[in-house]
Amino acid sequence: KAGARKVEFLEHAVACGIAARLRLDEPVASMVMDVGAATTDIAVMALGGVVTEASIAVGGGDFDAAVRTLCERSFDLVIDLAAAEDIKRAIGTAWPGDEAKAEVRGRDASSGVPRTVVLSSSEVATVLDNHVEDIVEAAVRCITSSPPDLANDLLSRGLHLAGGGGLLDGFAKRLATATGIPVHRADDPTRAAVLGAARCLRALAE
Repeated sequence: KAGARKVEFLEHAVACGIAARLRLDEPVASMVMDVGAATTDIAVMALGGVVTEASIAVGGGDFDAAVRTLCERSFDLVIDLAAAEDIKRAIGTAWPGDEAKAEVRGRDASSGVPRTVVLSSSEVATVLDNHVEDIVEAAVRCITSSPPDLANDLLSRGLHLAGGGGLLDGFAKRLATATGIPVHRADDPTRAAVLGAARCLRALAE
């Protein structure tokens, strides 16, 4: 209906790998993770194809929802997802360190009047932890199910992290610690898949 004469499908993780300028056609493994709003896509690639992959229904949107639920259950405060995302960006972390605090404004669930509460980074980290751990475990499974020679390649090439959810403070460190491989964040993580697809489209048009 859009008038396209030909349609080519591109793996999400492959698009991110192209955006990162990885040589996916080489007989050496590359690994990409894209933490999107609703899903996280992970793939180990070599020789132009996907060797092992994983996709789980956990993403940055789940981080925001967890912060929102924290406010409702612990403080009887109703906030929207935009406010929850602001808190996540301000003090959310996957690797707790120095304690930080931030104010969040919302509506009192009982009286309906505006109210402000103060959240700590440790409180936010606690509600994010299960979602972060789900993603980390999926990455570990993807690596351990890869052929041993390709898994060894990742020790030098590392994992390339894309997607807005991957911007969570301490997330890259959490991944690197759990997988034992270095983690490199994309230059433009929120647009990595789109930029990779555009680069692929230009190559097809030439």
